[in-house]
Amino acid sequence: MALWYPQKLNYNEFTQAEKLKQISDNTRDTVIGLDGILSQLAVIAHKLEEPLGGQVLELYNKGCLWQKRGAFQSSINWFERAIKLDDDSFLCHYRLGVLRLAGDNEYGSVIDVDKANKELVRASILAQQMSTTNSEIIPVLANCLLLTSESFYRKVSYEDIPNDPNLKEAINYANKAINNNPNISMAHYYLARYYSLLKETSRLESNLKCAIEMDARCLELCKTDHAFDANRELVEQLIINLTNEAKRISDLALEHSLQLISYLENYKITKTAFNFKVKNLKDRYFEAAKADTYQGYLSILNILSAINLEAEDLKNWGRILARTENFGKQKMSFRTKVFLICLCILPILFIIYIILFAGNHAW
Repeated sequence: MALWYPQKLNYNEFTQAEKLKQISDNTRDTVIGLDGILSQLAVIAHKLEEPLGGQVLELYNKGCLWQKRGAFQSSINWFERAIKLDDDSFLCHYRLGVLRLAGDNEYGSVIDVDKANKELVRASILAQQMSTTNSEIIPVLANCLLLTSESFYRKVSYEDIPNDPNLKEAINYANKAINNNPNISMAHYYLARYYSLLKETSRLESNLKCAIEMDARCLELCKTDHAFDANRELVEQLIINLTNEAKRISDLALEHSLQLISYLENYKITKTAFNFKVKNLKDRYFEAAKADTYQGYLSILNILSAINLEAEDLKNWGRILARTENFGKQKMSFRTKVFLICLCILPILFIIYIILFAGNHAW
């Protein structure tokens, strides 16, 4: 049975990661491409209270430079030189662990699971120490713990899975990652995978359901992940249940949006711009309604949310237009006609009175 491996790093992923400028507290796609991890390091590097020191910092920066260029082995050499000067450098251990875990491109592979595991365990210890005084490192700590879990998983032997200490450590580190960041979807996914190997179906189901609800991409991952082969029927039934529930919710949302659009159409306004906008909403609605997958049903909710907001704005505009267009079309009541006639006659009577009063006075 083959193990599932994370996506390998390449030059474009490193470059893209370095350009990202913000750390999210709800990091969800941390392991699939590993770009989220590197972006966090790029942002947090200058904030850590870790004293890299002049020479160590210089070596670290050179390692990052070669990493960006895709020369992973050269990058590793610089990080290792930095660690020799300062073994407490979290950033160097972490970068080194990431490269050893998934560093493979057209220039060659530097993957070494044992070395990756060693570096990531060390980085996890250092990150946990720093997190007590620097809360900004907690999202990075969660990712570090998750990658450490992955490195232990890579070392699992299928000869005696229930008693394999590496699998126990993998579970331990994944749970630690969740404790530091409950919204890290891949930690739940990893736990589901581990419990599948242990054939603990209840924990498998709860963690996989949680992972998919956090990040729909986990649903596609589990379809081809061989770690779930022993429980494939359970996984497929879970996917069906989640898809049906998503469809039920999206159908309710579709019904509500259709009612809003029908309400707008009932205005029967002649203004072209208004009718064009209503038609545009209707076209987008029917396009969204074509979805027939779990991810599609989730996307419907986002699309309909935008449609509903626009529809509410159009309702206000429609009321104004309807009043304007219908004002001239409405038949006046008898009272209204009498009132308007009185308004016209009163000034004339007043003028006649003034003329008569002026004539009598002159006389």
